[in-house]
Amino acid sequence: MISESLYIEMMKNCSKWNSRVETERKGRYTVLDPQTGIAQHPSHHAIYELSNRYPPSNPSQ
Repeated sequence: MISESLYIEMMKNCSKWNSRVETERKGRYTVLDPQTGIAQHPSHHAIYELSNRYPPSNPSQ
C-alpha cells in the first residue's frame, strides 16, 4: 500500500497532466457548437459579455 503523501503527489501530477492535455486539445482541434452545428476553432481572443453577444433587435428591449 502507498503512503498518503505519495498518493496526494500522484493525484497532483495526474491533475497537471490532464490540464496540459486539455489545453493542448482545445487549441488544436475544432469544436462542434451544439446549438448551431458549426465546427469552430476555439478562440479566447474574443470574449464578450452576454449582452454584447445578442444585441436587442428592438431598442425598447
